[in-house]
Amino acid sequence: MSGRDLRMFITNHRAEDAEKLVIRIKNGVGSQTYKPIDYQQLQALAEAKRMACLDTDRKFAKILQAAKINKEKTIIKQHHQAWWQEQSRLTEARGKLELHLQSLLEGGSNENEYYFDLKKIGIFLQSEQKAFKIATVDPILQLKRDLKQKQIEMQYYPLQQSIEKDIINSSQILQEVEYVKEQQRTITDKLEQERQMLEEEIKNSELEEEIPHHLDEIPEDVHYLECPYPDLKASVLQEFQNLNAKYKFQLEDINHQLKFSDRYCGWNEEEHWTFQVIADLYSHETNNRNMLYLDMMMRFLPHKSKQDTIDHWRLWDAFQYKRKQRKILIQSWARDKKALLIKTMMIFAEACIAHEVEVLQAHDRQKQQEICAELNQKVQQMRAHQEEMARLEAAIAAQKAEREIEQRKKEAEREMCRRAIDKEIVSDLYIANC
Repeated sequence: MSGRDLRMFITNHRAEDAEKLVIRIKNGVGSQTYKPIDYQQLQALAEAKRMACLDTDRKFAKILQAAKINKEKTIIKQHHQAWWQEQSRLTEARGKLELHLQSLLEGGSNENEYYFDLKKIGIFLQSEQKAFKIATVDPILQLKRDLKQKQIEMQYYPLQQSIEKDIINSSQILQEVEYVKEQQRTITDKLEQERQMLEEEIKNSELEEEIPHHLDEIPEDVHYLECPYPDLKASVLQEFQNLNAKYKFQLEDINHQLKFSDRYCGWNEEEHWTFQVIADLYSHETNNRNMLYLDMMMRFLPHKSKQDTIDHWRLWDAFQYKRKQRKILIQSWARDKKALLIKTMMIFAEACIAHEVEVLQAHDRQKQQEICAELNQKVQQMRAHQEEMARLEAAIAAQKAEREIEQRKKEAEREMCRRAIDKEIVSDLYIANC
């Protein structure tokens, strides 16, 4: 910044000038700087501005009110769509369930006690429903028809005649209406008592969540399965005990957590029941589920803030997660136990086959040993026979050699005798010739 620019920011002010100006204004001396003020004109301008602001505020409030009404209508329309979708889904699910139950009852055999009991219960429920309809719905419909007929008669009969009939029948109609109302109140009270009893029974059954009895035991089939190896059977039984101990520990831990958890998540029973009904009404497939759910909660429980509802929702989700985890754990226990039972049956079958093979091999080995011993004995016998034959042949050869030697000796002796005779004859012939 240069010095020339700095001079622009320097102001010269003297206190005596301000005092002189004040004195001049008090004395009524005019000034070119300060002119007289027209307060009426300023007040009119302020009033005009105020009215314009008020008009703008009214327009803005009107726009906000219209937007609020439009938003309310949009939310109510979304509520209606969600309710219709949920109603159609529940109606479809109920129809499928009833068809499945009907086909199950019709396809079941009368010899099966379970199907027979289901059919009896179905017939009893139909009779109860019919009796309830006759006792509750039919009187109301009959009274409605009578009142409609009375209204028609009052419209078409002359006025004087209608007044006379009204005087005669009004007390009777009022008595019938009061009687039906009293009857409906009695039935409603009875249904309410039954509902409370059923809810209490359901609550008690949910509170008494224990480990299923059949899961905590070793299947009886394992004890009756044939296994030739006692050590293998003992190890399999120990495997079942280890499986039961593992799942039992986890289930006891979850049951302990559920037992000491608040079922109503910090709210009273009525508020929590309202919360459950609204949460079940808007399924996870519903569009804008969270917004619709929170809006309905604020309508039914206006004393609960949005954060209170969200916190309660999180606590309820945690509680539901624990219950779902318990259910999944029981299903996993049953599945693993069934898989272990199937594996045990296969192992025992393989063990039986292996044992049979070992028995057959041992039998074959023993038979081979017997055959070898028999063959060895035969070989020994054959060898002894051959040795005997050789000895006999040697003896025969020796005898034959001796006979040949004796025969040679005899022939030699005969030859010598013959020669001696021939010699004597020759000698005699020589002597005779001489």
